[in-house]
Amino acid sequence: MEIREQDVGVEILVTLKDEDGVAVDVSGATAIKFRFRKPDGTEISRSGSVKTTGSDGKVQYVTASGDLDQLGSWRYQVRTEYEDGAVLTSEMSKFKVTDAILV
Repeated sequence: MEIREQDVGVEILVTLKDEDGVAVDVSGATAIKFRFRKPDGTEISRSGSVKTTGSDGKVQYVTASGDLDQLGSWRYQVRTEYEDGAVLTSEMSKFKVTDAILV
């Protein structure tokens, strides 16, 4: 998938897995945060949601206006928080934002 600068409505979908590669049940998460590091090093945090029931580990964030405001390589992690105080953080992932030709 190609992501262009200033795209809105891009679904960033992640399946959270444990060390054995098994999907983590996130249905009980009280907070899901996507933390993005822009190409210039600044960071932003956005609230995510479960994609389905959460038992399959699928979480998502859908980009909003102003999110994808820099060209280059972006990095992100997902942090899930639970009522019992547990906090789980995913591995770092990345994607590239390329130039859009405006018409």
